[in-house]
Amino acid sequence: MKSLTLPQVIPTLSKFYHKVVSISVIKAHIQDMTDQALKDTQIYKIMYHLRAKGYIISCKKDLFYIKPPESIITQEEIIDQRYWKLLYQHCHHDCTSQRYIGGISALEIITGISYLSTDEVIIINESKTAKEVICFDKKISYKSYNNNQNESLLRSTKKHTTSISLPGAKIKHAALELAILETLYSPPRAQQAYITQFITKLLKKHKKTLNWSVFESMIKLGKFHSSFNRLYKICKDVDPLTAQHIQILIKKYSYVMDV
Repeated sequence: MKSLTLPQVIPTLSKFYHKVVSISVIKAHIQDMTDQALKDTQIYKIMYHLRAKGYIISCKKDLFYIKPPESIITQEEIIDQRYWKLLYQHCHHDCTSQRYIGGISALEIITGISYLSTDEVIIINESKTAKEVICFDKKISYKSYNNNQNESLLRSTKKHTTSISLPGAKIKHAALELAILETLYSPPRAQQAYITQFITKLLKKHKKTLNWSVFESMIKLGKFHSSFNRLYKICKDVDPLTAQHIQILIKKYSYVMDV
């Protein structure tokens, strides 16, 4: 059989205009046009020519935005339209339903900061620790928590999460108190000043409404010792009463650390 030509492929491709699809989906539809098994090299050659003609934009390896060649769209517009749905789909295929947005990513959602201006979203899950691309320069940082017996702590932390409806997906994120502890657990050196300033502002605003039962249940897990010590140092400069509450929890359930 003769090789497939672009004019033959484009009518099938047009079904996906203005959508983001994986190469496996495209391959399945193109394969239906011939009775011969197509090799991956043949598919990639077709995709190369489609990209050159302006029919596809590569979002990452094997993921493409499909469009008519006369349509103009930027990476920023694709991210704005599709980000949360792509994030949900990526998580759905990569880990179990036991997951939520945590750490500083959750704090940015809670405070209404435009999360899409940042490059990485933190996903707390049962077992996976890795960094992967969602699309273009947007990434996922998967993190998991285990106790001393190497058992997942997710079911305990997930109790303190909130659901939020976002374009194309409904996602859980950590509550304020849990998100603060996760952010302070092991902050990257380059972000420490920003994190301290960010949490200082949050504490000044929410110090009278903090849920102390969440803090107590989290410190009992034996995981966030460094977080509570860092939080105590910040609280001393924000509000003596809040600092005293944190100090009581540390004395009762944890220990003093030089952080």
